[in-house]
Order: sequence, then structure tokens, then C-alpha cells
Amino acid sequence: SGTDRVELNLYSSQVGNLPPVEAARAHFPLLPQAEGYGPDVLLINVRAGEVLQAVHPEYTVLPVSFYRNLVAESGLRPVFLGQLDDSRYVRSLREAFPAAEFVASRGAVHDFSVIAKSRHIVMAVSTFSWLAGWLSRADRVVMPLSGSMTPFQDANVDLMPAGDPRFVYYLFPENRAVVDADIELAHRALEGRWREVRHADIHADRPRPAPIQPQTFVDKLRWRVRDALRRAQ
Repeated sequence: SGTDRVELNLYSSQVGNLPPVEAARAHFPLLPQAEGYGPDVLLINVRAGEVLQAVHPEYTVLPVSFYRNLVAESGLRPVFLGQLDDSRYVRSLREAFPAAEFVASRGAVHDFSVIAKSRHIVMAVSTFSWLAGWLSRADRVVMPLSGSMTPFQDANVDLMPAGDPRFVYYLFPENRAVVDADIELAHRALEGRWREVRHADIHADRPRPAPIQPQTFVDKLRWRVRDALRRAQ
């Protein structure tokens, strides 16, 4: 059609809509000066920032004890990278891992490149984090099926690459966003309730998205256009 770009203001997180990962890598060149972490490091991406204000019910953070378990199981040195501005949640991470390295964000492109070049990655509940992990050549990518990253909270989301041996899935119970001051209490209800799941099991059990009704879809697009025009006035 000659169209160079189509931009949709919709949540459409389906890994099946993406090209093969080898083809996709060509569209996301990484910064040559950004260095990834080697085989002795468990790189943990932290998506905090405005997420700690519960700006969206499905954008949430993960329990500190989840990271503690991963570090103990892997035996690797933890490095936390990302949005590490002072907050109650980030302070709890620093207290739990006093010897760990905490690397504040150097910008989205730099952080993305570091994650994608690392060997052992723990992604945040974040499509940014997911994309960096998916495009990586890592040995292991830990994907927490929690919040906006799991079809068990939103059946229209499926970012679990079938048969990709790099990916290790941990299924969480329902985990909704709360403000920073309430995170510790909310995470107590999740304690010990996540579990590693096999690829075959999680793909067989995941909910199937309901088909989009054409008129409903059109109505939603019309509402979004009307709202955008109203804000522009």
C-alpha cells in the first residue's frame, strides 16, 4: 500500500503477531558502547517510576522475596538495573541485597541494549523489558507471568514464545498494582504462591482471547479519536 508506518493506540500484546526473532533483531540495533553482563550475573530489570503510583492496574512490581529465591536458586551475582529512584520499594530491594550492584537507568536505549546483551535476564512486568529479553541472545530469560504479562489476568495478552528454550516462566496469582506505601502488604498475600511452569503446561492451560466484535472495535476506535481531538483543542 506504500504505507511506511501504522500506529495503533491499543494494547495488542500477542507474540504471534511478531516476525521471527532473528528478523526482528535487525530492526532494533543495540548501542555498541553498551556492555551486557556475562554468565556470572543475574541481571534484574526494575520497572518502578510511575508504576509505584499504581497508574495502571496491571502494571505492577514483583515481590522482593521472588528475587531472593531466584538469586539463591541460580547462585549468580545479582545486578539491579533500571528505575531505581528512592522509594519504599527500591529501599526494600537495597536492604534485601546489601552486597548487590544497583545500576540506575542511563536512558531507555542504553538500558535496552544492556539487557539485550546480557546472558541471564530477569524481566520486569514491562513490554520494554520483555522486548529486550526476547531480542537478546541470552542463555536464560526469566519471565514472571504477573500483572500485564500474563493471559490469566488479561486473556488478550500472550507474550509467551512457544518452544523458546531461553524462557523460564513463573506463574503468579493475581497481582494488581497498588501505591508504593502499600506494596509490602500486598506482596505478603503473594508470598510463596508463585511457581515455575513448563512450556507445554502453560501454553495448554492459558485462556483464549475472546473474538473482537467488529462494532465494538469500531466504537472503541471512534471514542479514542474523539478523545484525542478533544484534548488537542
